[in-house]
Amino acid sequence: MVHTMSDTGRPLDGHGHSDLIPQQTDGAASGHLCSQAVLESQIILLASEIHHGPCDAPWTVSTAHCALSTSLSKRSPAEIHLIRLLTQYNAHAPINLLPSEIFSEILFQIINDVMAVTFREIGRASIVCAYWRQAVLSYPLLWTNIDLFQEKYAALALERSHAAPLNLTLSPLRMRTGDTEENYTYPISDHASRIASLDLSQPCYSHAALFGIFPPSLPLLHTLSLDTMDLPFDAAEMDRALLRDTSIAHSAMPALRQLELEGLSLPWTLPLFRGLVHLQVRLTNESYLMNVSTFRDVLAACPGLEVLWLRNVGPDPADRRASDAAEPVSLPKLDYVHLEYFTSNGIACATLVLKIIPTLTSAENAMISGSMSTSEDSTMGFLWYRTASGLSTLRIANGWDSSMRRLLRVLPTVRVADFSQRAHESLQSISVARNLRAMLADLHMEQLERFETWQVPRGAIVEALRDQENGPLKKLRIATAPGSTDQERAGHIELLKDFVEELVDCDTFFWAREESVRAGIYMA
Repeated sequence: MVHTMSDTGRPLDGHGHSDLIPQQTDGAASGHLCSQAVLESQIILLASEIHHGPCDAPWTVSTAHCALSTSLSKRSPAEIHLIRLLTQYNAHAPINLLPSEIFSEILFQIINDVMAVTFREIGRASIVCAYWRQAVLSYPLLWTNIDLFQEKYAALALERSHAAPLNLTLSPLRMRTGDTEENYTYPISDHASRIASLDLSQPCYSHAALFGIFPPSLPLLHTLSLDTMDLPFDAAEMDRALLRDTSIAHSAMPALRQLELEGLSLPWTLPLFRGLVHLQVRLTNESYLMNVSTFRDVLAACPGLEVLWLRNVGPDPADRRASDAAEPVSLPKLDYVHLEYFTSNGIACATLVLKIIPTLTSAENAMISGSMSTSEDSTMGFLWYRTASGLSTLRIANGWDSSMRRLLRVLPTVRVADFSQRAHESLQSISVARNLRAMLADLHMEQLERFETWQVPRGAIVEALRDQENGPLKKLRIATAPGSTDQERAGHIELLKDFVEELVDCDTFFWAREESVRAGIYMA
């Protein structure tokens, strides 16, 4: 049976009556919507009559929708009415009955999930149904996270976001033929007044080109993140760009609070190094040292600083005025400090930083790592320090630098420490003992709760502890040690008992366990 239309535009049943399908309004917001059950029965009846041929599956709302979507011919009046019924049915879905602000927030979270690709998710959400599509198109905040590398989507999003603040990113996987930096960065200047965050990953020369013609004002910008993608940093090229009157050096960013520079650095005298709560500057293959007064002035200009993360960047220990300029700065909100130095004067630089920010003792999390020179010319030492939840841990590998003593003086007291020696190192036991002895002498033995060794000969440990004048160790844990005879091991263990209150020798435990297993004795 095929429906025809009455004079009023309502579909007629086969007897000329219009009572089969009640009159419906076009909008899903009407207060006279039928219940989903009534709508479902009407949809199934109408779909089965419109498509009166054989059907591979029972008629449901889903099969009705599929049958309708596969029809590409001009819509009949009955099909148009079926579309209206399906629209009303969708309007009864629980998610579509949510308040608009809650539904919009759900869409925002779906589209901007950290694991999602924004432009793909927004496309998927817009084809769920007419109601979702209307919501996507009419909610500007859904279009504010824009990857400039997706040019077509970016142009559409810039239009549909209207006047909402923008979060712009640029992470090009590869440059396409004919591409230039202008293809991606023109929206930065065209929409500077509403950029809230800017995250750019591109080669140094591209950053330099942008910095030379940077917008004069970004009034809403609160986060600026720049990354060179592990490509070389050309300081000279960057300096030339900064000399221009149109450069970033003259740009006003009154709302900037988070600055992240990865693989490049800018002069710390620039205004953007002021009023920050998050400062992160990391260099991998280069170092950037400044005079102590400049470094201190930046920290003093950021009294609300909460996060400080520096890698091969900081005050120059060779600055003749270092001792006078290293006056402490109060940073009461500082919660996280991470210092990484892999340069010849790294320990001295870290020490200077900590003299300027003594509030490290109150930070919830602090970490220091880097390399250090040792007494052995062929050996590079490494250090790792962390304080968290009131517990300070120090790890040292392959040696000890005498400048560590000054660093330890400005750090919270170490509670747990360990010393490791690379297994393939050919250093004599006496050299290892000398480094270990120097380390223990610089620690506060009475406050050291546990000391561990890795790949350190037991004989070297004995020699290091024999001459200690700071009292015995509270607890010594020998995690691993180079091979030795049973007799040597037993002799060293007896000697160590005189210098240690509690001794745990993991190698001895496992050796004893293996012997017991061979003898058929089980050890718990």
